[in-house]
Amino acid sequence: MNKKNSYDYKKILILISLMIIFSLSFITNNIYTNKNGYFDNPNDDTIKELENNDLRSQGLTSDNFYDGIGGAWNLTHWANRTDNNLEVSFENNSYDIKNMPLDIDWIGYKLNATIKDLYDKRNWVNGTFHAGPDDNNPSCPENDSIFLQNWTWGEFDIVGYSNDMSGNYFDSTDDPTGTGNDVMELRMNGGGGGNTGYDKYDRCWWESNFTLPRGKVIEGEINLVICPYTQYYYTREFGTHWSVQVIVNGIVIDDKNLIWLEDSGGGDWYPLKLQLTNWLDDPTVFPDNEKNMSLRIQLIRNGPTYNYGDYGSYQIVLFDNVSLIVKAE
Repeated sequence: MNKKNSYDYKKILILISLMIIFSLSFITNNIYTNKNGYFDNPNDDTIKELENNDLRSQGLTSDNFYDGIGGAWNLTHWANRTDNNLEVSFENNSYDIKNMPLDIDWIGYKLNATIKDLYDKRNWVNGTFHAGPDDNNPSCPENDSIFLQNWTWGEFDIVGYSNDMSGNYFDSTDDPTGTGNDVMELRMNGGGGGNTGYDKYDRCWWESNFTLPRGKVIEGEINLVICPYTQYYYTREFGTHWSVQVIVNGIVIDDKNLIWLEDSGGGDWYPLKLQLTNWLDDPTVFPDNEKNMSLRIQLIRNGPTYNYGDYGSYQIVLFDNVSLIVKAE
């Protein structure tokens, strides 16, 4: 090798070494800068912007990407939430909206929602009895089913004493209690000598039949107000010889004798609220599939078959504001 070639070779090696040292110095400095999240040049606009948004660099941008000097952080944030017991209310041909606001500074492009455990809670019985004027005929026997939608009068007179029974509808003007309500009547007259004889299990009732097109029943309750309008005399025990029964699909849900109702209501209207917790899993009360339902309010003679003057010549019970509220899938 001649001297000139040897000199040129050494010159190339020196230049390569300087380039490697310079490159390592730049890379080391850049790594240190990215690690600490700021840059040595405070006058650079891009650096200032990144410094000002340092805390928000953990958030989500519209395009999910930061660029500029240094290595960009490409972050993806996955978020989920569960909202329970969101109540909505709507009727036929209407709708309701449930708003679920997101937190600030979040911009999304896609929303997946799964609705589970959707329940319906409503009253299935029209028991306010606002049927307009009555027929001005409070006699017994009487059947005013013609005035009412989806309520039917019925009776059963045990062979023995002949007991007339009636189911009158009274408008607010003719309400026997004078409280101005539209009410329904359950009346049982005595038979035999003196019209004071009654047979055990004589009964009369009003019944509503309907379909409940729902799945599993979660909650249920029955509400009504009752006012006994009786005529037994002297002996309070006789008030236990009749009772008002609330019956669903042939199952007696509640049975209250007349003296209990009189005492509880102070001789006036008594609000009766019955929880159906013990019958939610009863397939007779709430069938598993299509639920054909019947709700009966019944006056029944529970005492012995007997004719006694102190029984009185009639027993009357008035009721109003019947509802069957069911929460179901």
